[in-house]
Amino acid sequence: MRTIWGLLILLPIAAAVGAQNPVIPPLPSQNAGSVYICPMDPDVRSNNPGTCARCGMALVAGLPDPVEYHLHLDVSPKPMKMGQPENLTFEVHDPWKDRPVTNFQVVHEKLFHMF
Repeated sequence: MRTIWGLLILLPIAAAVGAQNPVIPPLPSQNAGSVYICPMDPDVRSNNPGTCARCGMALVAGLPDPVEYHLHLDVSPKPMKMGQPENLTFEVHDPWKDRPVTNFQVVHEKLFHMF
């Protein structure tokens, strides 16, 4: 009888532990090293070596590692009050060069677009 109670207690615990660490199958790849990207325009990709259709640079093999740029946002005055003007000061930090980003490009003309 103790064995049955022990199993009844251990089975849900084992199921919960297994559910917390699911096994994720690897994604199918397209022959490792067969993806070529433009160093200037990473969204330009090809399965064959060549040149970028946008800028003419030579395509390089492999996909770059994703890197997250850190954003520091400061709002003043604090706390924000509805109907009152606010100053939003932000700093984007380049993790590769270890310094703030100062050269930004206008991607589109919207009055406010943060997210």
